[in-house]
Amino acid sequence: MSVKPRRADFLVIGRYTSLVIVGVGLLMALPLVTSVLFAEWETVLDFAISILACMAFGLAGLIVCRTE
Repeated sequence: MSVKPRRADFLVIGRYTSLVIVGVGLLMALPLVTSVLFAEWETVLDFAISILACMAFGLAGLIVCRTE
């Protein structure tokens, strides 16, 4: 017998997935700082874009997947 997942179950999964995405974005700040210290400007731009994308998708997911 299988249990049919409810909408609330998907919201919880989406919330925690969004938290992981935000965490990855925050962890990318360390290589960003390293790239700045070594003056590797092309990788600085790559990390900055990646961090912004992670934050945008992660925060959007947190807003969409709000639970009580």
